[in-house]
Amino acid sequence: MEVLQEPTIKGCTTDSSSIYFSDSIIELPWKVYYSLAESTIFGQFQEQQNLSLNASKMIGKIQEFKKLEDGWDSYGADALSDRTLNNAKGFIRRTDGDNLEVYFVAPGRSGEVMIEFKGFDQKAAEVYFNPDSSKELLLFDGDKCLYEGELDYQKLMSFLT
Repeated sequence: MEVLQEPTIKGCTTDSSSIYFSDSIIELPWKVYYSLAESTIFGQFQEQQNLSLNASKMIGKIQEFKKLEDGWDSYGADALSDRTLNNAKGFIRRTDGDNLEVYFVAPGRSGEVMIEFKGFDQKAAEVYFNPDSSKELLLFDGDKCLYEGELDYQKLMSFLT
């Protein structure tokens, strides 16, 4: 397979036969098509089929956050970017595929999206999708925060399941 044109997607690199995507791209459903006869490549976002009712509902709530303008909380909160919203929705699709149910979603005053999960006993997790594309994870046992740092998907899964 030969790449005729360099991809213009941030976080994407190529060599003569492959396309490599950064983690920020992989979180969104992406399908790459190629034709050996014409040596062409094109891609499109592909919506995941068969989302749970809960995941569909939470994605719908996040989509509503797009309507929030600067100052939406009357205290100067920032509007949420499409990138932040798409990252959060893609993450919900991923967790839904792993049977991890979202408990709550909320916009933040700095343009972030918070996704909350409830686990067994008093375990809970919060994941923040920030406007700069960073992702934070907080793990709680009751009122005690056990971890605060970069999102580690395996850590989240093992903590809640």
